[in-house]
Amino acid sequence: MLRSNLCYPYPVLRSESIDYRTDVFKVYLQEVITTQDGYNLNFDFKITNDNLNNLINNNKAKIGVLVKSSSVWYRKFFDLTNQNNIFLSSREVYGKVELLPCVVATSRIEHYYSDNFEEEYKITSISINPGEYLAIGDEFSFDALLDSDIFKNTASIFELAPTNEKNISYDINSDKIVIFIPKDIHQKYVSVALNATSPKSILNSTLVFPVLLSVIYEIKKDGELYEDKKWYKTIKKTIETKASSKTIAGLDFSGEIDDPLLVAQSLTNGLTISSFNKLEEILTMGDN
Repeated sequence: MLRSNLCYPYPVLRSESIDYRTDVFKVYLQEVITTQDGYNLNFDFKITNDNLNNLINNNKAKIGVLVKSSSVWYRKFFDLTNQNNIFLSSREVYGKVELLPCVVATSRIEHYYSDNFEEEYKITSISINPGEYLAIGDEFSFDALLDSDIFKNTASIFELAPTNEKNISYDINSDKIVIFIPKDIHQKYVSVALNATSPKSILNSTLVFPVLLSVIYEIKKDGELYEDKKWYKTIKKTIETKASSKTIAGLDFSGEIDDPLLVAQSLTNGLTISSFNKLEEILTMGDN
């Protein structure tokens, strides 16, 4: 990802006066609001250089933020020239989300100049190409964790891996819960899961839900052992969110896990019942 401390062969406006004598590019991440569908981020920008502000106003440059979520290979630039907020869907980002505010040229700029340049940049003619960065702000980051449905993006906290063993097992000592599946079953699972019309609820209920239930028992027993894991943070965040909206069962009066089965059903929004209904629907269609 673009970094705020990279050096360029031309002056770049930054949060501190480096290539400019006094002018700066200040960006503030005012708040990150978590919703059921994702994250609303509000920014405040301050550019003290008149030349750069004129380029933005004349549509020769745009201000924005580069967003990267490495765990799900997400990278996108958001144009904030005419607004100060962005929305990130929980289906697209997960784990650590990195944010880098910047100003990027949208057209070629000949004889790029400012009276506020440091002296070494005033003795040469500078041309800027489209896509090159004119300002780079301080980096920000936050943890994006699923809130409403633990299976909204199964791959976020679960990883399915084939094994030569005959039984299904799992491992929770990494950032994802790794479910090991016998090779023949794994191939069938992948084939069915990739089908756009496949009953995902039944697949999750059959294979992933039992593992989730077992993991919740692990959390109840020794949760502090896994506090640094992303899957743990996701589950705990989901529990807290549902507890605040009173849409979870199985917690004691202090908000700790009391009944893992009830908690698992709440986290998956009644997956067992919805799977049964889906199976009944499929059987009814078959009869017809």
